[in-house]
Amino acid sequence: MKSIIAGLALFGLTACHSQASGLDNCLSNVAVKSAGSDRISVDDIKTPIRHIPATFFGFNLEWLEFQSMLWDKQGGAVNPEALEVLRAFPGAVYRYPGGTGSNYFDWHDALGAAETRSVKKRSSWASPLAIQFGLTEYLKFVHQVGGEAWYVANLYGAVGQELPADNMIKAAGELSGYMRQQREAGSPAVLRWELGNELDRDVYHWPPQKFANLSVAVSKEIKTHDPTARVVAMLEEYPAMDKAGFSASTYNKAMAGALNATTDEYAMHLYYDGKPGGPPVKNQLNAVCRAVDNAHTAGVQNPTIWITEHARVPEGAFTTPDWKPLWPETANLQAAIGVADMMIAAAQMPEVNGAMIHALHASDGPWPMFHHSRSGNHVYPSVVMLALRMMRETMLPEVLRTKNESPNASDYDGGYGMRAMVMTDATRKHFAVWTVNRDAEAADASFSIPALKGMTLSGKQIALSDQNLKANNYLDSQRVHPQESAVKISFDSAGVSTLKLPPHSVLVLSLATP
Repeated sequence: MKSIIAGLALFGLTACHSQASGLDNCLSNVAVKSAGSDRISVDDIKTPIRHIPATFFGFNLEWLEFQSMLWDKQGGAVNPEALEVLRAFPGAVYRYPGGTGSNYFDWHDALGAAETRSVKKRSSWASPLAIQFGLTEYLKFVHQVGGEAWYVANLYGAVGQELPADNMIKAAGELSGYMRQQREAGSPAVLRWELGNELDRDVYHWPPQKFANLSVAVSKEIKTHDPTARVVAMLEEYPAMDKAGFSASTYNKAMAGALNATTDEYAMHLYYDGKPGGPPVKNQLNAVCRAVDNAHTAGVQNPTIWITEHARVPEGAFTTPDWKPLWPETANLQAAIGVADMMIAAAQMPEVNGAMIHALHASDGPWPMFHHSRSGNHVYPSVVMLALRMMRETMLPEVLRTKNESPNASDYDGGYGMRAMVMTDATRKHFAVWTVNRDAEAADASFSIPALKGMTLSGKQIALSDQNLKANNYLDSQRVHPQESAVKISFDSAGVSTLKLPPHSVLVLSLATP
């Protein structure tokens, strides 16, 4: 994650000139048309563009930060308040042991009695410690919250030490066998095995041949020990290897081509909405479309993407000597709006299987999903977590093609102020709407669904909004909190109604026909 630099912004703003129809369709699902006023329209409620599963929501669980702030070492349990919040995400995916830390994670050190586990250097920034939130604890946690397990296989080695490939292949296979045994004993199954974490960037800079060859070997060994295992390989959202002569496109084609017989599912990491390290949401999802097209060009029939890390980046992060003063901006209202915008857009892309927010912890570091109270006795959700929970609780399974038109009063680099999406169920009697309004002023958005002409739908709306875009919940759990109210939406004889969007808001609606 730390490797996202100005080069990312350069790639994110590069126009795509491919004429491939699949690529064009993908890009069109992300687009918001420029217009003089906000308009949301659904022309067809019969034909969904995708089914959205519970696994669409997910969390990047960095084991070390999770252990330090959400794990009770003495009691041997996850914070009960965090568990209660996470139960609102049934079926969500929990990516363990996380991002960079997975490149140094020795699973053998995560087993046995907690008091006997070895103390080692686990991270470049932390003192040596033992893995208390290990494999048994992780699988129990996933079961407690009704989630899905996701494991990032270590292809690298240890902190500051790349280990021989044979060591990593053997360790991955043995771990696969262990996890299979745990599944057969009743623990959650591993939904996917992700092959390494960002080894094309940061301090590693592995060329695609090296990354792909080891990925194939590790995948084979994992499947030898568990034939049901499914793997996911890494693709680039920006040219991390440009100095070695690889564009993101050439890198992705090389990876996908080499792994064609191994997988058609890929991981990508998207950080957005903060120049120069985070291009606008639209640009980052355009990069996903291009990566899918790269894989298809390399011979993969139906490539799909898991966004295994995503988050809003504050403006100026990574380009200042110390961006610690900006950390609160990773969990404020502006971050929540950016995250919701990304989720709304990604949910309209059949190519995207799911998205895992970075990161599941409650520290004072960047991207917390929880905050500690001033007394330190309890934890409560960040504004970003509140927005995600609102969306998950109103989610319906069938996504309808939703056209968005919007002006850009806020001068957002993405070129729009509003994005929305409509979902329904099999009966077409229930509807849900997710929206964001980036502008500082409230907006009356035209809302058109011709199939509902003359009907009045009743239900509830939940809004996160504040006049201060940088408002957060670090010191006050109620500074920004969801406002729920009953609502009726009446469509005229043409099937047109109005949605009132609060300023600086994430707004969700749950509606039903009479």
